[in-house]
Amino acid sequence: MAPTISDKDSKLQILKDFLSNLISTLCSSMFAYGLGFMLLDTTHSAISFGLNMLITPLVSILFVIPVGNLVDRYSHKKIIVISLLARVLAALGLYFFLSLSNFYHLVTIIIFLFINALALNFSTTSYSAAVHELVNLNYLQKLSSFTQVASASASIAAPMLGVLLYSLVDFNTFILLEVGAHLLTLTIVLSMKFHSTKRETATSTLTFHNQWQDFVTGLNYLKSQTILSYIILLAVILNFFYASLNIGLPFIVKQELHLANKVVGTLETSLAIGMLCGSLIMVLFSKKQAQIFKWWLIIPLLCYDFQIILLGCLFLTSPTQTTLILIAASILLVLAICLMILNIKVQVYLQLTVASQLLGRVMAVLNTCATSSLPLGVLVFTFLFQHFSNGGGLFLISGLILLTCSLAIIPKIKEI
Repeated sequence: MAPTISDKDSKLQILKDFLSNLISTLCSSMFAYGLGFMLLDTTHSAISFGLNMLITPLVSILFVIPVGNLVDRYSHKKIIVISLLARVLAALGLYFFLSLSNFYHLVTIIIFLFINALALNFSTTSYSAAVHELVNLNYLQKLSSFTQVASASASIAAPMLGVLLYSLVDFNTFILLEVGAHLLTLTIVLSMKFHSTKRETATSTLTFHNQWQDFVTGLNYLKSQTILSYIILLAVILNFFYASLNIGLPFIVKQELHLANKVVGTLETSLAIGMLCGSLIMVLFSKKQAQIFKWWLIIPLLCYDFQIILLGCLFLTSPTQTTLILIAASILLVLAICLMILNIKVQVYLQLTVASQLLGRVMAVLNTCATSSLPLGVLVFTFLFQHFSNGGGLFLISGLILLTCSLAIIPKIKEI
């Protein structure tokens, strides 16, 4: 039987969730900047800021089976607490190693990032699967929206604060800040009430065979629910083509248009602000609207596609710096709003429709597919932008391909 959670308790849980996500995401993002700068200063390697992007999808792929199975089998709160403790211990281990050795060993950093990514994977999947234990159905979208508000706010503030802090303190201070943030987040999580539903029995031995059988059960469920498979496919496609923005924007602005770094910063800031605005829009429209739910997916999806096409057309005109900032920033603002609406709506749809005992496995597959497609897109678009001189044309073609894929998926979305 589903737990009964009052509106008052739901609002309190949302506040705690928002604070824990804001603290954790902001400090982790600042730490990522500090780590990137430290590695760049010591190794002078171009991969300094890309290590985490490579390790995170690798960990997701390697551990997609145990993460989904364990999240569906055991207490979500216990998994989140253990994950936070693991991140604290990993950070303290890195701190003491660097304090004693007086040099920055890349292998040690990689081990830390591997442990941190695995713990974060468990924690994120558990949070996604635990929403029914935190709020009632009327507050599901508001919970997801405020979670995204926290992430978007952190993404706006973290670069500036990370650069400022790195200029003032050494890297070990970044580690201690990360530990403090995890401990504060842990305190908030411990104060949260998880209205646990009945979990799967965990008396059987966790052999590889049992792990595989449990995972296959989740895959069979996805196969039986065609719309879920298309939603995951949509997430993969959107993440893949989003990489064109990560690679293409700075490349075109710097290499083709020969404009200043501040232009890149302005455009990336507009993306972050758009994500924040999209999250806030979903907070305002958080009431259940089942009859128009599909249009909350279709309209932002088509709008997203057309923004990439418009961006390509803009770059083809070789605009001046002022024109580029005004028009491109507006395009990216709308694009980010659409992306955030899609992200929140997909999360809420899965949380409302997937059986609770399978939600961990479904979320694990979704997160793995989405995170894996982004670095793949980075590799593909890095090659394309380096070997083709017309970046605007690449954006235009990418937008048209994405629009074609969207038009093929929309009939399935209409079946919702």
